[in-house]
Amino acid sequence: MSPAPIYNPQGGWMPQDPDVLGRWLSKKANDVDAKSEPYVEVIQQFKNFIEGDPTIFALFRQMFNQ
Repeated sequence: MSPAPIYNPQGGWMPQDPDVLGRWLSKKANDVDAKSEPYVEVIQQFKNFIEGDPTIFALFRQMFNQ
């Protein structure tokens, strides 16, 4: 029985080994968390708009859950 092929939809530029991929993603997440730069003004305004209206916030979350 041959092993199942590895599905790599990212075009081959990401690590294919699950352990290596997990470490790579963890490092990327830590790099982002380490940067505490404020949002660009228009992004902060958009964030405030979404989070400031319960209906918009619910619809926004629903959009990502789909």
